[in-house]
Amino acid sequence: MVGSPADSLARDIRKYVFDHFLEHAVPPVLEQIMERYHLDRVEAFAILKSLEEARHLKLVPGTQRILMAFPFSAVATPFRVTRPVIGRRYYANCAWDAVAFHAMLHEIIRIEGRCHHCAKPRGLSRASRVPMVERHCRHVLEPHGVLRLGGAR
Repeated sequence: MVGSPADSLARDIRKYVFDHFLEHAVPPVLEQIMERYHLDRVEAFAILKSLEEARHLKLVPGTQRILMAFPFSAVATPFRVTRPVIGRRYYANCAWDAVAFHAMLHEIIRIEGRCHHCAKPRGLSRASRVPMVERHCRHVLEPHGVLRLGGAR
């Protein structure tokens, strides 16, 4: 996505999608993109498709709606991220994306979810590089899965 005016427009729209998610915790709809960038539906959708092909976002299959723009999810997932400073909540696509909010925002975040095995509430706060894990069950939240205490997977 470098070089041509179309590449520049795609970059601008990609940033707008992320900024919209960050401010509103939901993606913009295609009509908002059309209005903001003075595009018709075909042009706006073509840009979203190009962003999807470049793996910058994912559309709801068979629609013109944004499902996710990594790390943001437009639908509820087990990975809820809260920015305590402003009280805004987001859904992440996976545990890795939830942790990515800390790196992206450079601020304290709180990740909430449920243990995949026992369904007990799980929480993790990221204020620095060292996670503070709340241990409510025998399992520890990890970005790549669930680690059983004691080392067995």
